[in-house]
Amino acid sequence: MKINQMDRYIINSCRRHGRVILLLVIFSVCGGGQRTEGQDGTSALFEDSVVAQTETFKILRSELNQEFIIYRNEIEKDGRVKLNSNLRHVYEKNLLKRLAFAKVMVGLATEDERKQGAEEARANLRANKVDKSSELAFIANIQALGLTEDQYFQKLRDRKIAEKVLFRMMGSLIEVSESEVRKYYDENPSLFEVPAFYKVAHIMLSTREPGTNKDLALPEMLEKRTKAEEVAKKARDGESFESLVAQYSEDPRSRSKGGVYEFVPGQLDPDFESVAMKMSPGEISAPVKSKYGYHIIKFIQLKPSRKEALEGKLADDIRDRLKREKTEKNLQSFQDRIVEEYKVEFLLEK
Repeated sequence: MKINQMDRYIINSCRRHGRVILLLVIFSVCGGGQRTEGQDGTSALFEDSVVAQTETFKILRSELNQEFIIYRNEIEKDGRVKLNSNLRHVYEKNLLKRLAFAKVMVGLATEDERKQGAEEARANLRANKVDKSSELAFIANIQALGLTEDQYFQKLRDRKIAEKVLFRMMGSLIEVSESEVRKYYDENPSLFEVPAFYKVAHIMLSTREPGTNKDLALPEMLEKRTKAEEVAKKARDGESFESLVAQYSEDPRSRSKGGVYEFVPGQLDPDFESVAMKMSPGEISAPVKSKYGYHIIKFIQLKPSRKEALEGKLADDIRDRLKREKTEKNLQSFQDRIVEEYKVEFLLEK
């Protein structure tokens, strides 16, 4: 059978562990061999067949069907890629090896690893249900994968456990030295740049009609321009900028804060930014026109761009990233060794 380039890409994505060990298996292990009704599109009228086994566990056809459905839904969710149905046996072979590997990992977990995995899975559920809208979106996502919330939790818990066992057993293969962390930091400076940070205050006279948000007519626009020039003169003559904000500004978002905005380039109106970023501390601008109105800007402070220091959480994040890269690089050979060492017997029909 001829395999085209897209099919090969999908098959390889099933073999690799990417995206936070994406398939350890896509979530990992669930249900410990229970039968499921109709997960392969047919009614489960017959007893499940065993598709892989060791002395300590069996993997049933229904489990593999469920993993295939999850995998297919994940691959096809954006509608741009579709699995080749003629290659299902190839996908299943790779998924089954992942599933067996994950079961071996979970079986080798310590009590602490099991507790930590469960705690992290529960924390993940809480993070996805911070409010009603996020909870509804979360439920819709797991239902799209063909899972109940309880099944999702079990799979996520076991994936977390399997990852911990994997990292422990791979040991020296994925150790990351301080010099490796430093090298990555030095060779990727753009990843750790903290952009310039500006602090300004402004008085805005709006040129939009209340209610409709349309531009004012030209005569009214000119009146706003004249008023902005008068306010700018008062500010430059030494009147309290904060008092002028309270008296004249029509920006409800900043008026109660003395007109203050803090921003990095690209966050505010470009006409406003282009003037503000050229100013000096204490300087007060002439009226600046933006799509919102006329602004009198007072420059307060500039914090220049800088490179984040290699310490604390940043160093830990780099170490974790490099550890995952090493894990991905060595995972296939490690998985093959574990599957052989623990005598997994594969019984998947041809």
